[in-house]
Amino acid sequence: MYTGLDEYDRETLWQYLGTDKYHLTMADQDGVLSGHMRKLSVKCQFLLTLMILRRDYDYTEIAGWFDVSDRIVSSVFKTWIIFMSRKFRYVYLKSSHF
Repeated sequence: MYTGLDEYDRETLWQYLGTDKYHLTMADQDGVLSGHMRKLSVKCQFLLTLMILRRDYDYTEIAGWFDVSDRIVSSVFKTWIIFMSRKFRYVYLKSSHF
């Protein structure tokens, strides 16, 4: 409901993103990797990003739901947007060459 995707679509996207999602260097976090964040699992980072994209929640609202700071939400969102953009762009570029 909060992401705009049903369980099957969320799981499909989750799988498509591969294992790189566990090794993302978090924006503005001095070398912290997505898989090493103490307060947010990688799955929660993924869901948080989808929720902001779908519902346009602000960072403060999401921070309260996930019990983290606005700064963490900002870092997670920036990191995941860049990651997904690169992942989708790669597939687009790969598929547009015959």
